[in-house]
Amino acid sequence: MGNSDYCAMIVQGSWKDWEKNTMDNMKSWVADTVVAFQSDNTMVKGVDSLQANWKRFRAGYTSVIDTLNAVLPTYSTDKNENWVLVWATEINTDTKGKTDTVAVMETWRINKDGKADLVYQYDRHARKK
Repeated sequence: MGNSDYCAMIVQGSWKDWEKNTMDNMKSWVADTVVAFQSDNTMVKGVDSLQANWKRFRAGYTSVIDTLNAVLPTYSTDKNENWVLVWATEINTDTKGKTDTVAVMETWRINKDGKADLVYQYDRHARKK
C-alpha cells in the first residue's frame, strides 16, 4: 500500500479544484515538471500548460458533479514510487445545457517532494471538440 495522505492531496487537489473551478490552486499539489496524458489523447507538459489546458476545458461546463468511487494509494517497491489510482463518475453540464455522465479512471505518480508529476487519464468516450 502507498501513503494515504497522497489520496487526500489528489482528491482535494485535482477533483475538488476541477469540480469547483479553482485550478489556480494547482501549483500547490502539482510539480512544475508534470506530464499529463489526457483522455482526449493529448499530452501536456508543465504545470502552467496543464493549468491553462484544464481551465480551458472547465470553462466549457457550467456545472460539474464528481463522485469518487474508489481512491487507492499504491507503492511500487521496484521503482520506489508512490501512485494514486482514482475511479470516478462525473456528471457535467456544458454551456448549452447538455448534461453528460462520464466514467473516469486516473493514475497519478507522486514525486519525492510529495507533488503529482505524472498523470494518465482515461474516460469512457472521446471528448467532443
